[in-house]
Amino acid sequence: MSNKLIYVLGTIMLVMGAYTSKFWQIPTEKIIRILLVTALIIGVAYGLKQLFVKRA
Repeated sequence: MSNKLIYVLGTIMLVMGAYTSKFWQIPTEKIIRILLVTALIIGVAYGLKQLFVKRA
């Protein structure tokens, strides 16, 4: 369930990023970088959480 939630949030973030770049004329590269960093942080945090759950 939590895995689907992460994918849904990621999709929403990508859509929001695309809309904000169009409406506010923000360079897309900057948004992609922010999204990649955010996805990386979420991925690492989720991975560590899963690791601790499996060990326990």
